[in-house]
Amino acid sequence: MRILIIEDSPLLGQFLQKGLDQEGHVTVWSKTIDDALEQFWSNNFDAVIADRRLPDGDGLDFLKVIREEKAGTIIIMLTSMNEPESRLEGLQAGADDYIGKPFSFGELVFRLNRLVYKHASTHGIKIGKLRIDPSGHRAWINDSPVNLTAKEFSILLVLASKTGRVVEGTQLLAQVWGEHEQDSLDKVHVFINRLRKKIGKEMITTVRGLGYILDSPTEMEG
Repeated sequence: MRILIIEDSPLLGQFLQKGLDQEGHVTVWSKTIDDALEQFWSNNFDAVIADRRLPDGDGLDFLKVIREEKAGTIIIMLTSMNEPESRLEGLQAGADDYIGKPFSFGELVFRLNRLVYKHASTHGIKIGKLRIDPSGHRAWINDSPVNLTAKEFSILLVLASKTGRVVEGTQLLAQVWGEHEQDSLDKVHVFINRLRKKIGKEMITTVRGLGYILDSPTEMEG
């Protein structure tokens, strides 16, 4: 997932970027609202984590601009302005969540993942030319329906839940088949190949010895 961090503190900005990168996300760090807006309109971000007290204004100014143009982006305010009235102001402005400083990184990741799941269930998942409706068990490539078996769709959903990150073959085996035997990994490879034929072989990359990555080619190059 691509995440824009808006934080003027060098120490906290580096901490967030390093932690989220280790979680498998692709991050861009901005220290001002102006730079954040430039980055946002130049890239395709799935989520934004923003401070409020920034050198050139209130992070809510950024939020309001984005909500006017691109309501689907997940936005979390991460700020020391944590009084009840400030939290209400942020949520009313369109923040999906509002977390006060000091904070737990584990809680931030948990809340982010929960919002991603909720957003996917409501709006679907879009990865380049691929669109997935988790609740309807349907998928499209360039708006053309893709005919997937139940197992193929389950594999696609597991991969999509960690877009851009490696999903181990053993994880697919456990989540899709409920099996844990290494000897059964061949069936995962067979189904991955079937899936590649239906959604495009360039959408799924094999990381030898590790697993598989689902992502759009353009996003992977970025």
